[in-house]
Amino acid sequence: MFIIKYGVRQHYVSVSSLCFGYVLFNVGAIFLIDKKKSFLNNYKGFHNWFLIVSLLFIGLSILMNLKIDGNSLSVDRWSALETLVKSTLNGEYPYLQKDHLGKTSSNFPALFFIGLPFYLIGKIGFIQPFIMLVVLALLFLSRVSNSSKLLVLFLFITSPSYLWEVYAKSDLMSNIILMCLFIFYWNTKTKGDLFNKIVLLAFSCAFFLLTRGVLVIPLLVFLCKDFFQLLLNKKLRFIVCFFFFLIMISLPVLLTISTLDQVKTSNPFMNQTESAPAIIQLLMILFSIVLSFRVKKLLDVFLFVSLILSGFIGFSIFLNILSEGFGRAILNSLSDISYLNMSIPFIISALLIYNEKELFKEGSLISKI
Repeated sequence: MFIIKYGVRQHYVSVSSLCFGYVLFNVGAIFLIDKKKSFLNNYKGFHNWFLIVSLLFIGLSILMNLKIDGNSLSVDRWSALETLVKSTLNGEYPYLQKDHLGKTSSNFPALFFIGLPFYLIGKIGFIQPFIMLVVLALLFLSRVSNSSKLLVLFLFITSPSYLWEVYAKSDLMSNIILMCLFIFYWNTKTKGDLFNKIVLLAFSCAFFLLTRGVLVIPLLVFLCKDFFQLLLNKKLRFIVCFFFFLIMISLPVLLTISTLDQVKTSNPFMNQTESAPAIIQLLMILFSIVLSFRVKKLLDVFLFVSLILSGFIGFSIFLNILSEGFGRAILNSLSDISYLNMSIPFIISALLIYNEKELFKEGSLISKI
């Protein structure tokens, strides 16, 4: 969809040829990686090449970020985050301030903490390259097979969706990648007993929900079944801690409020919930709860979240296409296809676990890094 949307803006190669070439190249490369598994896994110089290519990829991402003027973009994710951080630091209610497109921010309060270090160095768009650097570093240090490492790197490098995220200085996919890393980490740390450290888990859930509301989907799929199996006193302890941390994490923003009318007329929920019909959002939550009780292993978590996000967001876009037409909905950006990017890290995580069955035992991550 990204190739179609942006491919029509050039006149050198037909869009159909671009799409066909892209699919053919990717399918061929993935087939080749699978075919050469044995060679890749035993190649002694692999990690040197992996490191070189990874650093080049990160370097190009940073260069792209530096060369592109954010004010020239018709996407305001970077400036919405910058507005949130800047106004909060200045003691101004962030949801009344305008970004470079004249819109108010829809970013939840926890994004203030994620964006703060990058704002302080003057490069808010460096979030995505930095998170990708963390991912590739973890892959490099892990015991995952060389072929799987190459597959993950290849999928990100050749993804128009990921490259768009870097180009647009967006924090969306990096936010989702952090969620995936947390699920991997927590599943390993607790050895399947997910509510073993209730206070820390309550803080983590509160923090992620205060970055983007849609993260309730992976959290429900990952945790809901185990939560219902807890004793009542542990449930109450988790709930009390969760709401306490919601308030504490939101405190920098809450302190900027001067009147309640400000909150009623301008708040992040108004913008974040308008991207999909209310019935779609409700069904996503219900499906997450139901599928949580079908989770038997870590792979199921990533598969179910991938299906829910890509399925319901895709259906929402499809409804938009039906009502507005493909040209207006997709080519003229009436429907934001970048929301589909949220499913990509979960899909790649599922592929990684599927390819590494021996390392991803029941309730474990990659053994140890």
